Amino acid sequence: MYRKNFGGLLAVAAVLLLFSFQTGAQSSVNNSGTGGIHVIQGRVFFPDGNNTGTSIAIRLESTNFSTISVFTDGNGAFRFNSLAPGNYSVVVEAGERYEIAREQITIDPGSTGPLRVAATPMIFTVPMYLMPKRGQALRNEIINAKLADVPKNAIDLFTKGLESVQKGKSDDAISEFRQALAVYPRFTTCYVELGKIYLIHGKLNDANASFRSALRIDPQDFDARVNLGIGLMNEKKYDDAEPELVTAALLNKTAVTPHYYIGLMYIEKKQYDIAQKAFETALGLPGGDAFPLLHRYLGGIYVTKGLNKQAVIELNRYLQLAPKATDAQKIRQTISELKAKPEKLNVFS
Repeated sequence: MYRKNFGGLLAVAAVLLLFSFQTGAQSSVNNSGTGGIHVIQGRVFFPDGNNTGTSIAIRLESTNFSTISVFTDGNGAFRFNSLAPGNYSVVVEAGERYEIAREQITIDPGSTGPLRVAATPMIFTVPMYLMPKRGQALRNEIINAKLADVPKNAIDLFTKGLESVQKGKSDDAISEFRQALAVYPRFTTCYVELGKIYLIHGKLNDANASFRSALRIDPQDFDARVNLGIGLMNEKKYDDAEPELVTAALLNKTAVTPHYYIGLMYIEKKQYDIAQKAFETALGLPGGDAFPLLHRYLGGIYVTKGLNKQAVIELNRYLQLAPKATDAQKIRQTISELKAKPEKLNVFS
């Protein structure tokens, strides 16, 4: 198991800076909320810094509330209204070409007073930066090989389902994927895509069942493994999630995502020593250095250990990759303080 390889460390928590954000166009909005008055909004960006130009599913996970979701508008903008204080994660799955992106946000209950909510809503803005998946050409070859034995009518239904996903028509996509599976029950890739839709909409039991169905057919399917690990992690079934994420990392030794989620999982479990090693491993993989959040989390861990020089390096790299991040001003202040003070400075608590 992953945890057996690493020793102890101190606590770390990421801090997001609150500021107002204006999108270039009207964002897609989820008004269902979680019973409060606060807002989490943002925009999704491709690796070249442009917005997406297409609709992408965004889900808002929480340790306190049920998962809610929304699709971005044509400019990649999104917004979740009516949020209560709590811990949230904005999660972006932009398809096979990109790594899953995740950003953590805490709406502090102290900001609303002990007995009633504040008169003015707090607005948190989250730029989401997509990372290209490594080994995509090889993955496409694998998928094409898997489709070789699938009947054409099942492939046609599967293709329609993918098109429905891109259009934000989740119900249509579910129906089309199920029809494809009725034609060809051993359609591994279809089970995975169906599970991803359920995962986006917080239907974790259905999602995990779909991923397990895929793995019964092909235990070596990376996407099924990593997404099952994420689904189990969202259910707080950490002991079950860990072996799935570790197996995914072994199946694709260049993939950043499994190690990143292992790190996040161990932050939630408050075992920060293992989280540190997971993030360090992810940064050492191809493409890991270009993943902004890995540098931020690792920099925060170094701060708590009093490793100021290493922390400054990581936090500077984070700012290079995400200069417009919500917490950029806070990080710059942190870097200045780290340079001025040799002793440990826990500014992330």
